[in-house]
Amino acid sequence: MQREKQSAALTSIIAAIFLTSLKIIVGILTCSLGIISEGLHSLLDLCAASVTLYAVRTSAKPPDEEHRYGHGKVESLAGFVETILLLATCGWIVYEALRRLFTGSVQVEASLIGFGVMGLSIIVDLSRSRVLYKTAKKYQSQALEADAFHFSSDVLSSSVVLVGLFFVRLGYAWVDSLAALGVAIVIIWVGLRLGRRTTDALLDRAPPGLPKKIEEEAKRCDGVLEVTRVRIRKVGLDAFVDINVSIDRNASLEKAHAIAREVERKIQSLLPGADTVVHMDPISTEGTKIIDQIKNLATEIPEIKSVHNIHIREMARKFHLDVHLEVDSKLKVREAHQIASNFEKMLRKEIKNLAEVATHVEPLEEETKSGEDITTTSSPLVREIQRLILQLPEVKDLHKVTIHKANWKYDITLHCKVKDETTTRRAHEIATQIENIIRSRLEDIDHVLVHIEPLVEGTDA
Repeated sequence: MQREKQSAALTSIIAAIFLTSLKIIVGILTCSLGIISEGLHSLLDLCAASVTLYAVRTSAKPPDEEHRYGHGKVESLAGFVETILLLATCGWIVYEALRRLFTGSVQVEASLIGFGVMGLSIIVDLSRSRVLYKTAKKYQSQALEADAFHFSSDVLSSSVVLVGLFFVRLGYAWVDSLAALGVAIVIIWVGLRLGRRTTDALLDRAPPGLPKKIEEEAKRCDGVLEVTRVRIRKVGLDAFVDINVSIDRNASLEKAHAIAREVERKIQSLLPGADTVVHMDPISTEGTKIIDQIKNLATEIPEIKSVHNIHIREMARKFHLDVHLEVDSKLKVREAHQIASNFEKMLRKEIKNLAEVATHVEPLEEETKSGEDITTTSSPLVREIQRLILQLPEVKDLHKVTIHKANWKYDITLHCKVKDETTTRRAHEIATQIENIIRSRLEDIDHVLVHIEPLVEGTDA
């Protein structure tokens, strides 16, 4: 790819050197401003082709530490420089043409050599512009496209000069200056078109209608609730797309990843090879349960480590909420209170019809604590626990009683069996009742865990 682009640019330089030398020499010999202006136009082509060759070589460099998006913008910058050269040339041509029109101080010789040079110029320019346009379109190169503009404008302007020389030969010398003005108009037209395209690329102007198409395609993806931002930039051949989409905050990580991949696939169908970044914004939907909303909102405050004991009461179509928050045990009361207040504000903002919210702040328990298993040496305590629990008619079996001691406190874990048709709610009530019995009858109890199992052999709870 790069070899073909560089070959096209190098050939343009050779052609520009040949035409520039020929036109300027013949223009000076014949005193034709039209031919001289064409010579300057070709000199401009030579400068442009040199800039193009440099740009094509530089843009081929891979991304580095300082240019994370690559070097493709160099081609757009080269096109912009060529535009400035085009318009600067126009200034001199217009000035000299107007001076000759009003003073008539220069005699123009419409010789056959002048006609021959301009005819040869048209043939060379046609050939080069076709090759450059083809290569520019194939590789989306703005620098080569600018070069092609130069050579194609030469074809038109050379034709205008030929017409001017024809009228000079008929005795209308002033037509040569008009022909030069015609060349200037062509250059201005080409320059403005090229300038707009290169400026758009340098300023990252999105292709008309493309952001809207990307937004519409993204919205068609399953799981995308809305699209909040689409940004596009082109760097040479490469396209970069940033898109923000909103998804259900309860979506799993795997689901969110699948949504992002689908959005990328849709964008690739519009911009093949585009480097796409999809940012996911979690939002609540109408179907989101209040408990899920509370847990999700808690994750947005890093200081809140956990939420539990969530109690929701509905009265007169309004919700009254109690929730326990766990925070770092080293926080001061003032800091913990501020965290709770911020969380309450979030709840009031996000949950509709929330009349009242109360929070209880607790210290986060350490993940691990040192202790020892004293089950085998605490037979009297184990028997006492068995006696207390088996008095409950719904408890059909009690086994795996484990007692740990840490910091002069006891952690008790026990497994109970109940009838398999017992509801989960009732099983939880039984477990709570067992915990309360143990805490009320025994001292120094720190933690009690009751594991409920169905009374069916071979079935785990």
